[in-house]
Amino acid sequence: EVTSDKSVRRLGSTMPNAHIERAPDEDLIARALSVKITGADGKEIPYATSSPRFAIGSDARRFVLAGLEGRLSNANIRLTCHDMQGVTVIHGQDVDHAQEEVDVDLLQTFTTNLTLACRHQDDKLASEAKVTEYTLSFRRHVLDESNVVGRFTIQPQDGWCETVHSMSDEHFKDWTGDKTKADKGFVCRAAGDTGKITAVFGDERCEGQLFGSDGFTMKLESSKALSMNIPKERQSLTLRVIAGEAQVEYPVVFFQPAHCDTLDMGDSHKVRSEGNPQLARSYLCREETCSMTADAEVCLQTPPTC
Repeated sequence: EVTSDKSVRRLGSTMPNAHIERAPDEDLIARALSVKITGADGKEIPYATSSPRFAIGSDARRFVLAGLEGRLSNANIRLTCHDMQGVTVIHGQDVDHAQEEVDVDLLQTFTTNLTLACRHQDDKLASEAKVTEYTLSFRRHVLDESNVVGRFTIQPQDGWCETVHSMSDEHFKDWTGDKTKADKGFVCRAAGDTGKITAVFGDERCEGQLFGSDGFTMKLESSKALSMNIPKERQSLTLRVIAGEAQVEYPVVFFQPAHCDTLDMGDSHKVRSEGNPQLARSYLCREETCSMTADAEVCLQTPPTC
């Protein structure tokens, strides 16, 4: 029963001076009603472009818009939240700069992530605001996946790298690279325990990572020389390059070959005593053990003649 100061009525009867309200569902109130994305030409990019598609009431919080090469250089995103007092739109976590729309430059990187959110604050129901975040990921398409990595080098005084066909070269016979799109790999020979490596990507916006099965990982930027430790035993690594929708992996092998002074030719030929310290390949053999067949031209002062 519900009691007023004038009379007592049974449940289900009407009371002119009293009513009961149900508390609103904050989870629903703090959700978006629509996301509108338009390009520089003012044309809307439909929901069907994203994966998954945006739908009112959906639990999806991350949406990927792919294949944008040639279509978008920048975009305007408008997020509409539930039309109720206490609901605002925020960009990031800064409520003081709440805004219903934001412009995004899509040319700086191949992948651009933007987080928007609906925020509902009702002090009568809860001390903290209810926030629902939505992340939009814009991914540009790479037309030439074969040239994602143009060069992979080590400084001349530290060694040298060669580009080889990853599926046929003996250095990669044990490398399981069926999943890669790349048809090449890199063999790097180092003069010592450290060396400075440089990866040159086909586009500076590419993101690179060098990693191994032992947990080794190194982030690479295009054309930036980075120092790395190189063990004496062979080390098989993977160079992963992310360029928008494309993700290409290249096998990379590092090792320290033998020095020319380990090539024993007796008195028949004279081995070069030292090479140019600024050019490691002038005094290094090709493999861990020097051989007359592979290293005579580099290691002998007077190469044999036929």
